[in-house]
Amino acid sequence: AINQRLTPMQKFTPKDLIAAMKTLNVELGLIIDLTYTTRYYEVKDLPKSVQYKKLYTVGLEVPDNATILQFKKWVRKFVWENAGNSK
Repeated sequence: AINQRLTPMQKFTPKDLIAAMKTLNVELGLIIDLTYTTRYYEVKDLPKSVQYKKLYTVGLEVPDNATILQFKKWVRKFVWENAGNSK
């Protein structure tokens, strides 16, 4: 896997994402993990203020309707619940 060939400095981790958002003064509120594995990072590495959803999605394939609908449901719910804040 390509992830194993990367040095730690070459990897873009959730911590990197949080730091990048912070420099832009943007509060990240939701991460939807679309990988088909749990090996890349730990949910415990995320701040408690960030919602995490896991949606196992096979790579190089168009997701089925159930997967697409679940993704849309999570995004709509998040947007609805956070309409009045900066997330």
